[in-house]
Amino acid sequence: MSMDTKFVESLMRMRFQTREHSLLFNVADSPGSNLRFADAITMSCFHCRGLFLEGYEIKISRGDWLRELKSPEKSSVIKSFCDKWWAVAPEGIIKKDELPDDWGLYTATPDGLKIAQQAKILAPKPVTREFLATLMRRKTNGIDADHTFAPDLITAGGN
Repeated sequence: MSMDTKFVESLMRMRFQTREHSLLFNVADSPGSNLRFADAITMSCFHCRGLFLEGYEIKISRGDWLRELKSPEKSSVIKSFCDKWWAVAPEGIIKKDELPDDWGLYTATPDGLKIAQQAKILAPKPVTREFLATLMRRKTNGIDADHTFAPDLITAGGN
């Protein structure tokens, strides 16, 4: 089965768009940034399970993955705020021995996401106001990261 980015994003929604997590797609490192993005960010939302911020790079083709390896600085700014950093790809796109030492790997299958390699726990720096503003903008005005309206905000009278 051939997978595209939207399909992988739908798998991520099934796994992470729950009461326990907040999931955002296409997150920039700061408001107005056109240079550095994470394909997705999740935040675990229950203190008893750990309040972890995790970043994800979705790779659908082998060429896209190889370009990522050649430009590690592309993800470095957002990664510096994260507790874990992951690649998410269909099986065969990424070889485990190619992963940077501190990255994890989720394999996307028609049945869902499976951890192929656990991500190492990083030493994140404190989130800046610029990065926090970027996260908040992804949920502003009742529109979530995939540009659909959040019904709970609309029915509650949100703008």
